[in-house]
Amino acid sequence: MTVRLPATLRIPGYLFAKSIHAIVFRHDNKVVGVRWDGEKVIESSSGSEVLEYMLNKYRSVIVLDDIELDRDITIDPSNVTLKSYGRVVTIKTNGFTIKFNGTKTTVEGIEFDCGGAGKCLDFAKPSSTPSGIQLRFIKVYNAGTAIELTNNEDSDLFHVVVDNVDYGVVINNLAGRINIYGGLIGYARKAGIVFYGNGALLELYGVSAESAQADDYSEGILKIGNYCRVNIHGGWYYANGGPVVYGDESTPASVLNVFGAYLFSKPGNTHAPIEGRIRYVNIYGLSHLSCPDATYSIDATIEVELNIYRAILDKDVNYSKITGRRHIQSVGSKWIVSSSYIRKGIATLPAGATRVTVSHGAHTTPTIVIITPLAQPPGRLWVENIGTTSFDIVSDTAPSSDLPIAWYAEV
Repeated sequence: MTVRLPATLRIPGYLFAKSIHAIVFRHDNKVVGVRWDGEKVIESSSGSEVLEYMLNKYRSVIVLDDIELDRDITIDPSNVTLKSYGRVVTIKTNGFTIKFNGTKTTVEGIEFDCGGAGKCLDFAKPSSTPSGIQLRFIKVYNAGTAIELTNNEDSDLFHVVVDNVDYGVVINNLAGRINIYGGLIGYARKAGIVFYGNGALLELYGVSAESAQADDYSEGILKIGNYCRVNIHGGWYYANGGPVVYGDESTPASVLNVFGAYLFSKPGNTHAPIEGRIRYVNIYGLSHLSCPDATYSIDATIEVELNIYRAILDKDVNYSKITGRRHIQSVGSKWIVSSSYIRKGIATLPAGATRVTVSHGAHTTPTIVIITPLAQPPGRLWVENIGTTSFDIVSDTAPSSDLPIAWYAEV
């Protein structure tokens, strides 16, 4: 039987010739599946039945109307394409899961309203086969886990929006590389992105992300582990509760690189932007770690090396947790604004004394120490014994009353 589509639903023939093999749409309160030549192949009141049948049989399907699922569906073939045409359509999953078992899957231009629970999109493939998932301009919301990728490699997410979820994007046992370009991870209650990459690489380009508020929040906007590597290129990460980045304590991430990104723990959030356990941490290029009510900007066990180059840190690094090498560098102007890099205060030389020891609190021995008496000194003042924890202010004449002295120390 050949179905004549309403004019508003017609698809140009060249699309069928190039890539699309079938379409799914609503007609007379039913969901209809039609192949490339207009032949109706399935009609049902069940959106799950039609969508599952069409994707398994024809692989490349355009969805023209909003549809609802009434059960889980499983898509087994590789080279599957699921997309909209002309406008964004919504697939309401009602808490059910769409599982893709094949490789080289593409999903584009569709919103998934997940019904408030469960896993929405599940991309799981045999670990022995190559992958290549492409998600473009999709939105997934109201889910337990929005998107999960297992055993995938060399996959790309372009402008994916995830909102009102427990977990946003969960990536396990990756072999290769995942790129996430733009997009928004909004209001993730437990973790926005979970990446256990088994030595693989996650690249984040200009992503915006926000965590939900939770008193016992500990998983982070970005939770990383299993010796993965993560590069954050730009973007804005806003932690209402918990850290921005959390490295798993039992199987730590290998490398975290931050290039020009803004990692922010909101006022009232006492977690540092970076916590947990990570082997290497490198902060580059005017990145900003902001945390008004946290004690530290970085409060993580860093086992091998910490490097900070031309970054802005609002608070100290917790150097007691840095078991490896550390290097902080400023080039030209004071790009690094950190209380562990620049320290200052007011010391008091007591009446009748010629020496006072000042604990500077910097993470290592200062290279510059400047002192300024705040009252008329009795004689010459200078600095001695500059060390990793303190220095001495010395006067050649003891003052007759307490002498306040402002000091500035720079690493």
